[in-house]
Amino acid sequence: MPLGLLYLGASAEYHGRRACVVDLAGCPDYVERAVRELSLLRPEPTAVGISITASQAKLARELASAIRDHFPGVRLVAGGAHVTHSIKASARQPERTRGLVSDLHRNYDVLVMGDGELALQAAFAADAPRIIDATLPSSEYYVGSRWLDRLPYPARHLIGASGYRYNLGHVCINESNAVNIISQRGCPFACRFCAGRMDASARLMRRPSAAHVLGEIKQLYDTYGYTDFTFYDDELNADRGLGPLLAGLIDLQARLEHQMRFRCFLRADLATHTQIRALAKAGFVVIAIGAESGSERMLTNMGKRVTKDQNTRVIEWARSAGIYTKAIISIGHPGESPETLAETERWLDAVQLEDVNFTIVSALPSSCYYDGAVRRGGVWVYTCPENGDRLYDFGVNWAETVHFINGAPSADYNPSIYTDSLSPSDLASWHRYFEAKYKAHHDAEPAAEPGTGATKPFCAVHAIH
Repeated sequence: MPLGLLYLGASAEYHGRRACVVDLAGCPDYVERAVRELSLLRPEPTAVGISITASQAKLARELASAIRDHFPGVRLVAGGAHVTHSIKASARQPERTRGLVSDLHRNYDVLVMGDGELALQAAFAADAPRIIDATLPSSEYYVGSRWLDRLPYPARHLIGASGYRYNLGHVCINESNAVNIISQRGCPFACRFCAGRMDASARLMRRPSAAHVLGEIKQLYDTYGYTDFTFYDDELNADRGLGPLLAGLIDLQARLEHQMRFRCFLRADLATHTQIRALAKAGFVVIAIGAESGSERMLTNMGKRVTKDQNTRVIEWARSAGIYTKAIISIGHPGESPETLAETERWLDAVQLEDVNFTIVSALPSSCYYDGAVRRGGVWVYTCPENGDRLYDFGVNWAETVHFINGAPSADYNPSIYTDSLSPSDLASWHRYFEAKYKAHHDAEPAAEPGTGATKPFCAVHAIH
């Protein structure tokens, strides 16, 4: 469920505008469908916004062009991670990002950086600036913690929320009655592979009150009958004040006389045995951790600041509490080698996880791997400050290349990065090997999480006067 767009839809409605959200995730005829749905609106839309990630930039441009052809007077507004991080990265890598930023300016009338709830109205104004920066706390459009309790809940009615149900990602949970929610924004950590880590504003944590989050869960239960919930926060336990939320979840279930189930992402170095037990008591049945690697050298090189032992400990605590544990493993970090991947394999064999997701690293704008790289010949090179290990990047032109980086790459998938010991094809082979060894043993795969596995996973939102 495209929560970001639904927050924008709710904001538009709050300010008296008619709003419509078109979710194009997994839609092969995404251009035709978007134009068809927009054409049904009366009066015609005056503004259309498109939310874009890096791998969707080319697809979004095709969509924007078609919308412009069919609605010549419409204002096109672009936002999302690709817009924010490309413009932010341009301050550090002007040469590398020149094509990305130029592509955005050529194809859209207004570019919104950061959260859009408050910026949306400015983007619709007749005198709207070309760029609206809502990333800085000093901006009048910045959505800080004080705003999060005042903003309306996502306008799920705009997409027919009852049709969005999936399971919690537990192979033993067959029921599909889960929905995603967000209880905090921002991530205070600085993993070098993650987009936004080069910008202090992206590392600011913002959160609504526990009462606000509990109110949304109750609304979803009362209105749509949802009983399972996935917290899509980067790390739920990044909030040191987790106690009131967990206590509130227990109380809410008691008042409703209905047992709910929850899933969240955790950071292993912040977890305690007491915290894991409290999560289980509150109804959490699935946790996911960004373990990333079984090699301490790789964990150092990626700036994770979590150790292999900390990841192992959380898995053991969760298992003892009856919580199903999933890990995310990424391969291809600076200095990755057959030896470090063998370390990861030995660790996975030892901990015997219930489920694992594998991905190959890609250098994204506003990540350390992208913004901190130096061009040598036709290749961008990032060098780890601790030990000199290197990551080489051919440099994906995100404006012209559809390059999805998650899921299970096909046999012809060619990563854009390599190391001194592993070629792109070597990394792809290791990825396929891990997928076959650690995922094929499941009798059934969990339902696809929102936005994964689809060939064209992006969404468009528009609001009309």
